[in-house]
Amino acid sequence: MSSSFFATPEEQYAWLNQFFEPSTLWCAVRDKTRHPYHWQQVHAPEAFAIFARRVPSSFAVAVALGQHELSAPVWRTVSLKTGEQYDDLDFIRSQAVHIYLSLYSAEESERLLFEGSIGILRRDWYQAAGIDPEPLHQWYRQVKRRWWKMMDSRYTPVYRGVAVQRPIPVPDPYAAVSYEAVQWCLAGGRLKSATTYAVYDVVPKEVAKQYERALRLFQCPEGTYRCPRCNGGGEIWLQGTLQACPACEGSGCAPKSVNWCIRCEGRGSVWMPTESGSLISQDCPNCGGLGFVL
Repeated sequence: MSSSFFATPEEQYAWLNQFFEPSTLWCAVRDKTRHPYHWQQVHAPEAFAIFARRVPSSFAVAVALGQHELSAPVWRTVSLKTGEQYDDLDFIRSQAVHIYLSLYSAEESERLLFEGSIGILRRDWYQAAGIDPEPLHQWYRQVKRRWWKMMDSRYTPVYRGVAVQRPIPVPDPYAAVSYEAVQWCLAGGRLKSATTYAVYDVVPKEVAKQYERALRLFQCPEGTYRCPRCNGGGEIWLQGTLQACPACEGSGCAPKSVNWCIRCEGRGSVWMPTESGSLISQDCPNCGGLGFVL
């Protein structure tokens, strides 16, 4: 169970500095700009000043917070294919709150703020390890309430499109945005999703509700229907880039005359077996990932 958010690194490091009390809490940080695997234990709040603020991609700096009365940090040895080994944090036995920080893009010209997340594992994962999850879940709710005080409930991230400018922007009601992240957007910055790679800006919630009402009322013109290839979004990932959906030409509404691919049923991808016996999603070889045949 985790929640997504956007906040400036200055806000988050200031919060950690104020919240972290070494006598009752422990903290470990993995900064991938320094080392891809190494966790550094933090023993004083001032140490947060040394970690990255600008990074090449999301999930570059992870923070683990734990209570001494619940558990000390527990480590497990992980072996790499190269033969090297490193000590990784066992989040279940450590009963830690996991935070991926929201950080700026390393490319200053991009003016992007990457998405972060805060969360813990599901109850059944702890129960399977013989751990009562309730004390951790209660503490996590307290931590999240304090973390969420950074968030500005008056604003909502909205997606306007990258390959295609959407006539009606799509609000994201599941991602919180901080007070300083709102100011970042109002000054020309943008927010980047860690999972979909969508780029957002922010609008007041009253405006977001107007967009939601307009999206519910939207209907495709006569002779067309909601495009199954892009699911009405107008954009698809094709050959490694985000492009206007060729099936509907970016409109989100496909003509009824489109000759959809029989093999992938318009999805553009199929599951293919690997040598190890597992399955991997690949572009459909019948339509080349388009979802339809010419």
